[in-house]
Amino acid sequence: PKNQYCVTCCKAKVQRTPHRRKKYRSFWKGRPEATHFGDAVTADHLIAHSERSLGVTGDGAALVIGDRATGWFEGYPMISNDIPSTLEGYRKFAGSEIMKRAWTDNSWELKAACKEMNIVHDTSTQGRPQSNGRAERLVRRVMYGTKTLLLQAGLPPGFWPYAMRAYCFAQNIDIVAGDSSWNKRHGRGQFKDRSIPFGCLVDFRPQPEVAEKMPKGSPDSVPGLFFGYKLLPGGIWDNEHKVADLRVFKDMVFSGWGSNCNVRVQTVREVVWKADNTIFPLVGKYERANRTIDGIEGLPADEGEDDPAFSEVQEGVVAPVPGGVPVHVLVPPVVGDPQAPIDRPVVGVEV
Repeated sequence: PKNQYCVTCCKAKVQRTPHRRKKYRSFWKGRPEATHFGDAVTADHLIAHSERSLGVTGDGAALVIGDRATGWFEGYPMISNDIPSTLEGYRKFAGSEIMKRAWTDNSWELKAACKEMNIVHDTSTQGRPQSNGRAERLVRRVMYGTKTLLLQAGLPPGFWPYAMRAYCFAQNIDIVAGDSSWNKRHGRGQFKDRSIPFGCLVDFRPQPEVAEKMPKGSPDSVPGLFFGYKLLPGGIWDNEHKVADLRVFKDMVFSGWGSNCNVRVQTVREVVWKADNTIFPLVGKYERANRTIDGIEGLPADEGEDDPAFSEVQEGVVAPVPGGVPVHVLVPPVVGDPQAPIDRPVVGVEV
C-alpha cells in the first residue's frame, strides 16, 4: 500500500485529484456571485467528426453556451469551430447585453473569442474534461434533446441544426419551479405565445414570392412542418416562425444512414395550429425507412398503397400524454390488422 510519508511511494504512485462536488461558497470565494445575465457563462464546442454527421445546412460544428444566473442556454450551429464562427455565436448569445466572465476549456478558438470581446476568461485544467463538467453536461443535454425532437418529428439526422435551435428555445421558455429562463433574462413575464412542437403539421401563409404563384382559387395557407421560432440576437422573438412546405419532403431519403440536401425554410408570421390535434406527418415514412426490412433494404412501397406519411390519420393511433394533449402519429402499414392501435411514446408536446 501507498505510504503517504514515503517520498518514493508518493513519486511512484501518484493519483489524479478526485473531482468531487465543490461547496458553492468556498468555490466562488473571491469571485462575484452570478446574479445577472452575463455574470458567468460556460461555453464549449460540439464537433461533427464525420461527413455523415454534417447537417443539411452544411454545418459541421456548434457552439453550446449557457448563462449561470438565468439558466438561459443556446446551441448555435456553425460551418466549423473557427474563430469568426465562435465569435459570431458569442455575439448572438449576448445581443445588446454584456458578458463579463466565461468558463471554458483550453480551446484556442474560445480563448480568442473571449479576448476579442473583453471577457474575463477562466479555463479548466488541460486534458481533464471533468474540470469542465458544467459545460460538458450542457453539451450532452443539448445533443440528447436534439435527437429526441428529430425522432419525434420523423426527420433524418441531418436536420439537427434546426432541431437544436428549437430544443434550446423550448427549454428556455419552459416554466420550472414557478419561473422560466425567458422571464429571468428578459424580465417581462412568462412566454405568452403558443408552444408549438418541432416538426408537427401546421398551416401557414407562404412568403409573397411563393404565394403569387399559387392558383387564385386555392386557400391562402398551405400545409407544412414547423421548424421553430426565429430569434433575433439576444434571444428576442419578433413573432416570426420558421416553416417548410410539406411537399418538399415527398422524395426525401428518410433512412438514418442516408444523406439529404437542405430544404427551403420560410420565415412567416401567420401559422395555424391546434394543440388538441397535433400531427407529425413524417413519422410514417421515417418508421418504414428505419424500422421495417423493406424500408432498410430500400424497397419501394407496394403500388396502389397509400403513402402513410401523406394519408389521413388511422383510427386509434392517438398517443395520450399524461397532463398534456393527445397527439396523432401517422404510422406505417403493419402486418395483420392495419387498424390496430400502436403504442408509441411521444415527448415534448405542449402541456
